[in-house]
Amino acid sequence: MSGRNNGILGTAPDQRHITFTGTAVWAVREDGKLLHNWVERAAWELYQRLTAPQG
Repeated sequence: MSGRNNGILGTAPDQRHITFTGTAVWAVREDGKLLHNWVERAAWELYQRLTAPQG
């Protein structure tokens, strides 16, 4: 995923370009309706990059 920081994870919305990875797993019933979904994202790594001193 990529975009601009609009204040994700409570950080200042500095519009800095951000990227992070993740995955989504969907369990679908036989009739095609969603049964479950699980989402994992690299939020901790993104937060660390956004709050690290810049320089």
